[in-house]
Amino acid sequence: MTTDAIAPAGTVRHRPIIMITTMLAASIYSLNLTIVSISLPHMQGTFSATPDQIAWVVTSFIVGMTTMIVATGWMSRRVGRKQLFTLSLGFFTVASLMCGQATTLEGEVLWRFLQGIAGAPIIPLSQAIAIDCYPDAEHGKAIGIWGIGNMIGPIIAPPIGGYLTELYGWPAVFAINLPLGLLAILGSAIFVPANRPVRDQRFDGIGFAMLVVALVSLQLALNRGARLD
Repeated sequence: MTTDAIAPAGTVRHRPIIMITTMLAASIYSLNLTIVSISLPHMQGTFSATPDQIAWVVTSFIVGMTTMIVATGWMSRRVGRKQLFTLSLGFFTVASLMCGQATTLEGEVLWRFLQGIAGAPIIPLSQAIAIDCYPDAEHGKAIGIWGIGNMIGPIIAPPIGGYLTELYGWPAVFAINLPLGLLAILGSAIFVPANRPVRDQRFDGIGFAMLVVALVSLQLALNRGARLD
């Protein structure tokens, strides 16, 4: 979680809308983590893939998320928390649209990887924005409210994923992100207060590369280790 302090005058007045925006963003991301797994058998049939091949639809998203999340703090200070949050929601929504339009397994895996990269900042930034809506003494309350949105996604994903897949096919599990994503983008662009970017932040490229290699390798081992015996 980033620690930039933002508390312009409009924050308290718009607090309910900001909290709804952060909860919606968190629920979209957590929903996406779970709902795709429901449709994997249908996607496997569409792409004529083996179980091991179709598993890359999930693995690529996790790898993309792991790659980007380690740079979220630096990027939020460099370009501004609101700007990064809004851009992340925007690219995540576009990537969701393209995931639903993919016609090959390679294309699906690529867009899922880009979706993971785009969505990585959503959880830490939405939590940080929610916390900054409240004074220090009420940070626990803010985390609790935000956590409701974060937990809604995994809870509703199985029934919604099964329902959409059976009625409309697996692309529908990505299409559901479009209206929700647009609402979150509008809420962020209009109501989330902006902070001043810090342009002199140095980026440790070597450290970033080593950390990405370590985290991605660990994630691949955990995600595919059992499958590959």
